[in-house]
This record gives sequence, C-alpha cells and structure tokens, in this order.
Amino acid sequence: MSNQHKDKNSSYFSKRTGTNCQKLLYMGSSMYPTLKPTDILEVIPYKKQKVQVGDVIVFFRPDDNQKIVHRVISVEPNGVRTRGDYHKEADSWRLKPGDIQGYVIHFQRQNKQRRIFGGIAGPVLARAVRTTKLIYCFTSVLLKPIYHRMALKGIKSERLYALLKIRVISFCRPAGKESHLLIGRRIIGRLPPGKIHWQIKFPFRLFIDEKFL
Repeated sequence: MSNQHKDKNSSYFSKRTGTNCQKLLYMGSSMYPTLKPTDILEVIPYKKQKVQVGDVIVFFRPDDNQKIVHRVISVEPNGVRTRGDYHKEADSWRLKPGDIQGYVIHFQRQNKQRRIFGGIAGPVLARAVRTTKLIYCFTSVLLKPIYHRMALKGIKSERLYALLKIRVISFCRPAGKESHLLIGRRIIGRLPPGKIHWQIKFPFRLFIDEKFL
C-alpha cells in the first residue's frame, strides 16, 4: 500500500499547460517528504517532451501493473530507472514508454498548490528537504526535555486562545469521535478516538493547555 494511489481521479483540460491533465489522490509513503498521503497530484502526459532525470512520474509497475509515483534517476537505452525519494535503493524494474502515464507538475496539500520540480533541480531540492527534516528530527530529540519543561511553564490563557483564533472541530470516525485543534486553517493538534491526551505539534504546546480545550 505504500506506493498505491486510489482510483479516485479526474481529468480536465488545463489552459496553463495546454494539455489534458489528470488529478490523482496520492496515498503512498515512498515519496516522503516530497509527497505525503492525501496530496492531490496534477499529472500530464509526455508528448513531445522527453523523460528527464529528476522528473516525478506516474507509471504502471511492469510486474503487477500497480500504479506508482517515483522519481526518475536515469534514462538508459534499455529503459527508465526510478526510485522513491524516501528510498536509498533504486527500483528493480526498467520502464518502457508504454508503462509511463505522465509526470507530476503540481500537488495540492491543505488547499495550497505547490510545484513539483523535475529535471536537475528535482533531486537537489528533494535531498535538501530530506536533510532539513533529518536535522529537525535530530534537534527535536536533543531539545525534547527542555521543550517539555518549558511547556509546563508556557504562556497559556483563554485570552491568548481567542487572539490566535484557536478552535476545535470534531467528527465521527469508525473507531469513535476524533478532534482536531486548529489555528486558522492549520491543524496543530489531534485527539484520536479513545484517547484522553492531545497530540500537539511543536512548538504549540508552549502556550496551549489541554484544560482549555
């Protein structure tokens, strides 16, 4: 399931690209952190353009015809090689032109459209994003004890909540009620079904007290 995409997609003609586009719902993990589950991908077919190293492409895996989204790492006489941004090893297959459905030019996440960079810039930016994520995770581990101590003494008040427009929305899941904590449209916390403690993103716990929620 890590590389699969649901069949919910739509096609339309894009004035921006002058070609038929397709929207796909991404539900994989192999392109993290470039892509995340529930991203909406905008895919256009290759016509006169050639497949380039760095392109993020949608293709049918040769061995089982499963739809995959990975990045091109080489274009060789015997086929196109790919790899997920999250993976260290290249995919075992080589793609033929008929296997490739198109390439991703944009994706939508939380109502924001973002560009997918292909060509030479694609892998460079992907590595930069991944390195930034690793540094962030490493720093978070080192600073976690300090962060928790600061959170206990953070600035917390109902007036601050009103100023930041903090709100809670709840909805039903098969497992029970789930709640999300938002600042504007940004989700900063989550209370899963059956849990009593919130999962609040860094650094928002510094000024959020669960008793006010």
